[in-house]
Amino acid sequence: MFPMSYLTAKFGLLGLSNTISLEGAKYNIYCNTVVPTAYSRMTENLLPPDVQGAVGPETVAPLVLWLSHETCEETGGVYEATAGLYSK
Repeated sequence: MFPMSYLTAKFGLLGLSNTISLEGAKYNIYCNTVVPTAYSRMTENLLPPDVQGAVGPETVAPLVLWLSHETCEETGGVYEATAGLYSK
């Protein structure tokens, strides 16, 4: 599994994202957190070979594009992106 320092850093980013979404609201600044599941060198030993091809970074990009579009007013959300499936 992942070392505790890695998990602590990830939760620090989540806290920063929440703070930005709250403090930025009065300036129309939106901030969300994306939790991707994608094949990388770090996950190659965790994901079975048949799954590795289905979870490339190209399956996460549509969510990031939607959240960064000028018409998207979502803020403070935590989104998971896995194999082209997205959840909040």
